[in-house]
Amino acid sequence: MYSAMITSPACKHIMNIKSKEKQLKRVCDLSKVKTRPDIGRKYFIINRKPISSSTYEGLIDKLYDYFLGDNAATMETHFNTWMEWRENETSVSRKTLKENRFMWNSLLIDQDITLIPLKHLTAKDLIVYFRNITKGRQMTRKRFNDLKSIMSGILYLAVEMIS
Repeated sequence: MYSAMITSPACKHIMNIKSKEKQLKRVCDLSKVKTRPDIGRKYFIINRKPISSSTYEGLIDKLYDYFLGDNAATMETHFNTWMEWRENETSVSRKTLKENRFMWNSLLIDQDITLIPLKHLTAKDLIVYFRNITKGRQMTRKRFNDLKSIMSGILYLAVEMIS
C-alpha cells in the first residue's frame, strides 16, 4: 500500500544534498552543470578543469568538497569547533567563552580575513588586517590581544586537525 514511501535514510540523504546545493549556490553557478551526451556523466568546469561524477548527487558532493570542504576551510568554519574544543578540553571559564563569542560576533564574523580559505591565508593578510583595525587607536591593547588570541587559537587547532 505504501511502497512509494521515503525511508528515513533516504530523506536524510535528500536533505543533505539540498543543503549542500544551497551552500554551493553562494559560491558557484550550478546552472552550468552539464551532462556528457555519450556516457551521461555530470560535470562542472572550474578554471578549465572538469569535475565529474556519474550522478548529480555525486557531483554535488565533489563540488562541496572542492569549494566548502577541508580544502576550503576558513577561520569562520573552524570557530565553533574551536569553541567546543576549548570548552571540553581546557579549563577555560564560562565567562571567558562568553567573552570570546561576543568578540567573535562583534569583530570577526563575516570579516574578509575570516572568510579566506586557510590554505590561501598568508602572513601578509594578517599584517594588513591588524594594521587596518589598529589605525586610529580605536581598540584597547587588551581587546587587541584578546582578538589575536582568538584568531591564533582557531589557526592552531585547524593546523592540528588538518595534519
